[in-house]
Amino acid sequence: MAERAESILTDAFDSGPRSGEQRYRARASAMSRLHGGLRSDKTLPTLAHYYKTQQATKETSHVQP
Repeated sequence: MAERAESILTDAFDSGPRSGEQRYRARASAMSRLHGGLRSDKTLPTLAHYYKTQQATKETSHVQP
């Protein structure tokens, strides 16, 4: 679901600002809000818990004994 949302957002960038700097800022802001919302306990608590679990799993797998 998150990958699909990111794909739709990326496709929407084609209709965004044409100025290079404005385009960069708009894309960065949109992606930041999307990823922040996905990880927010207020927006989608179940999805946020999933991402926190994934991150914790990655961190523990990189720790060498």
